[in-house]
Amino acid sequence: GYFSPEGVPYHSVESLIVEAPDHGHETTSEAYSYWMWLEAVYGKLTKDWRPLAQAWKSAEAYIIPTKDDQPTAGSYNY
Repeated sequence: GYFSPEGVPYHSVESLIVEAPDHGHETTSEAYSYWMWLEAVYGKLTKDWRPLAQAWKSAEAYIIPTKDDQPTAGSYNY
């Protein structure tokens, strides 16, 4: 499938394409962005926003770094 057992979207199915992360069982921000876009369209059409909330929860857990993972981020001037 297109998702890992943890619910992380793969960049591609391993046997389908070889590019970007070329092992298939990896992800990219593009994969997450596309997934979130699909769920946002679904939510707009159905008024059921739970799938988008789940996609966002997965992104927070697996691709958005925590403060501990980027300790020098506080030195940027926003």
